Amino acid sequence: MVDARDGGEVAANVLTDQSHAGQLYQLTGPALMDFHEVAEVMSLALGHAITYVEQTPEAFRDVLAQFIHSPWQLDAVCELFAEIASGSLETLTSTTADLLGRPPKSLAYLSFSQLFEQSSDRAAETSTTRVSEPIPRRKSEIRRTKWATSLETQPIAQ
Repeated sequence: MVDARDGGEVAANVLTDQSHAGQLYQLTGPALMDFHEVAEVMSLALGHAITYVEQTPEAFRDVLAQFIHSPWQLDAVCELFAEIASGSLETLTSTTADLLGRPPKSLAYLSFSQLFEQSSDRAAETSTTRVSEPIPRRKSEIRRTKWATSLETQPIAQ
């Protein structure tokens, strides 16, 4: 899994340098992580237990269809997750580091709660930025929801 900021930086570098024309790159983060490990990182960052619950492809599609109404987009997302489930993310490369000239960020590099606070601060500083809902500033303001029924949240015993 690649940090979105690293992906954006790689895209900017590749799209502005002709030497990358026609190249195909497989980007990865600094470590292989499965969805169970991602849930652990999110649990620590948010202060609530998050559990990844595996689903059949059919159940996954049924849930996504509630949110994605475009048939081609639904097919694309389901195909992507089918590839992931079949092991397409089980290869670690140095490509991201090579293209950035530095090691890629890990998922735990910046906790999700810090990311929310930074996003909120940036939105407040930019008068032209519009958000449809307030960006959460504190953990207590972060909505605990199920996403595609793949995540379940429970308070962590203190």
